Parts: sequence; C-alpha cells; structure tokens
Amino acid sequence: MVTNSVVTAGSWHHYAVVRNGTTITLYVDGVSVGSATLSGNLSDGNLLIGQPFNASSNFNGLIDEFRVLNGTAAWTTGFSVPTSQYSTNITLQTINLTASNGTPTAGTAIVRYWDIAGGAVLGTDVVAYMSRDGGATWTAAATSTNVGPWDSGGNNKIVVFTFDVSGQPSASTPVLKLVTLNNVTVQLSAQALIWS
Repeated sequence: MVTNSVVTAGSWHHYAVVRNGTTITLYVDGVSVGSATLSGNLSDGNLLIGQPFNASSNFNGLIDEFRVLNGTAAWTTGFSVPTSQYSTNITLQTINLTASNGTPTAGTAIVRYWDIAGGAVLGTDVVAYMSRDGGATWTAAATSTNVGPWDSGGNNKIVVFTFDVSGQPSASTPVLKLVTLNNVTVQLSAQALIWS
C-alpha cells in the first residue's frame, strides 16, 4: 500500500491498519489515507514494529499504545481518535486440545510471566482458568504458586496453577485461558497445560 499522506513532525499521530474482509485500510488520525486488497491470509513470521522488513533503518521517534486485535475490524470508516489509554487487560486462550486418555478431572498449568511494572498479584491480577469441554465451562485455578525465576535476572517468573475440573460437564477437550485484570503490565508466555 502506498500513500502520499504527510504528518507534522513533533506531534503525536494515530495510525491504524485495519483488515475488513479482503480490504486493508490505513487510517492516519482517524482518516482513511489508502487501501489495498489482500485475499489470502497473512503469513506467519516476525512482526516488526518501528523497523522495515529489510532492516535497513529504524523508526526515529516514539511509539505508544501499540496493540493488535485479532478477528475484529476496529474501524471500517473514519473515526475519532481515542484520547485515553487502552485497557491493558488481556485474555490468552489455547486451542482446543484432545485428552486421548479420557475425561480430565484435574489440571496443572505452567506459565512464564514477566511482571513489568511490579506488584501484580497472582489470582487477582493474573488469573488462570481451565475447561474440559472446549471452553463452554470454565473453572478458576484452585491454587497459584510462584515457583521461582525463569532467568538469572529474576524478571521472568514461573507460576504453576492447579485446577479441579471434576465438576464440569464430562468431556475430553481441555483448554487453558489466562486473563490479566486491573490493567497490570505483565507479559505472559511459554504456557503448558497438563491434565489427568
């Protein structure tokens, strides 16, 4: 997509790249400045922010409030630019898994997280849920235990969540869901779900 849009240096600007069906539209400060057609899927790979694909140069400026929405075209026409901070609460959910050994009654999730701002409380600000029926019924973790650092610097932690899903409808499609609340700034990654 090529655009002749010009912005004023030294001022904040809002950029949005939105895919709606097969149309990708670039909005600058809430105004559409160009569009292109993409009929296929976006390929897997690295998402570079502030750097072109060929890494020939970097963006010289500040980037704030960056976010990616999957499955929702936030804007399909011109819009008023948001003036307040986006919520930093996130929900991550695994794909539906298959329990080939029958119906799970319990589960353990191992998650790596980084409490960027400090002070996030497990079970209050970072909550884990397990489902055994593909996400129709959820049970919050019965316990959450910080078992230590992932790295030598201690920034990344390992937390273990345990679940009792024996009261859920009988099924064999376990799913893990992680939710952050209260706008804490954490990074969640490297999750594993084990069931019995």
